[in-house]
Amino acid sequence: MRKSIDADRAYKKRWAQENRSRLNAAARAWARRNPEKVLAYARKYRGVAPTKPEPSACEICGAERGRKALCADHCHLTNEFRGWICDPCNLILGLAHESASRLRRLAAYVENFYARSALR
Repeated sequence: MRKSIDADRAYKKRWAQENRSRLNAAARAWARRNPEKVLAYARKYRGVAPTKPEPSACEICGAERGRKALCADHCHLTNEFRGWICDPCNLILGLAHESASRLRRLAAYVENFYARSALR
């Protein structure tokens, strides 16, 4: 009996690996159809409780929400909800370790380059 269970698990694992893009597409479609369940999952398992409805654009850069939903951004120290932001802005915040001083230095670095370049 155990051999057939192991064979079944191996088959399912192999099938899932071979059909990864199909499974991912189905999961994305489900998430688009069930945004309230996605938020409930985030609240329950990630501890992020959005305190306002999702807007139509990123609160940082203003990019319109496209195919993907916006991220429920939160402080990693307090787990407090901060706002709704797009994936690129969320990535930038994470890579900058949520450091306001680092982000200001990055902005100054870019502004300084354009101030002295021929692209003015």
